[in-house]
This record gives sequence, structure tokens and C-alpha cells, in this order.
Amino acid sequence: MLVRQGETGLLFEPGDAAALGEALTALASDGELRKRMGQAIYEKGAAEFSTETTCRTQLEIYDTILKRETLRRNHQKDGVVICGAYGHGNAGDEAILEAIVGEMRSIDRNMPITVLSRRPGETMKCGGKSRN
Repeated sequence: MLVRQGETGLLFEPGDAAALGEALTALASDGELRKRMGQAIYEKGAAEFSTETTCRTQLEIYDTILKRETLRRNHQKDGVVICGAYGHGNAGDEAILEAIVGEMRSIDRNMPITVLSRRPGETMKCGGKSRN
């Protein structure tokens, strides 16, 4: 979690205008608090969400998937693994996925396609075999 109460930010329940007002008042009246929380969230974001960290994490995920697929398939035909922001209700991403799957099917109608998705049932409509 990026924002931690009192450490990297101030949290309040949605719709709680009084709590929002208290948080804004606390921040407006305490420059040291703003500086401390700003530095803390910057450091946490840089360490956990930097481009390098994100890429390293994605590469580890891809490596794991490819190793599992290789072991599982053994003698089966090679296929593709597609990873993106699928299953989040974004029609644009789903349309792009549908185009990618269509292109893969035009290359080889029987190509195994694995799509990583947040909501596999919805993503299956694009023709891919999906996993959480």
C-alpha cells in the first residue's frame, strides 16, 4: 500500500467532508508534517513503483509463466502469452486484445493463446485462454 495513515499521507472515508477538512487543516498548518510525508511517499514510490522495479517484477512474472508453460506443455505446440491491462473493464484494451488474438489466429488457427486477465470470463470472449 502506497499511502499509510500518518506515515505517507492522511486517509479518510469517502464522503467524510469533516475528516477531509481536518486532514487539510493539519497539512496546511504543519510544514514539517507536509515535508516528512512528502519525502516518505516519494521514497516509497521510488523504491516500490519505479520503472526499474516494475520492469524487474514483470520480467520475473514472464519468466515464471514461460517456465510453467514449458513444463506443462512438454510436447505441445508453442503458443503465445499475452499480458496487459485486461479484465479491468476498459473497452479499448479489450479491443486491442481482440485484434492481437485475431492476428495470432490468422498466423496459426490452432495456436495456443494464454491471456493474463483480472476477469478471465470476460476476457475469454476475445478468444484467449485466460488465467488469473
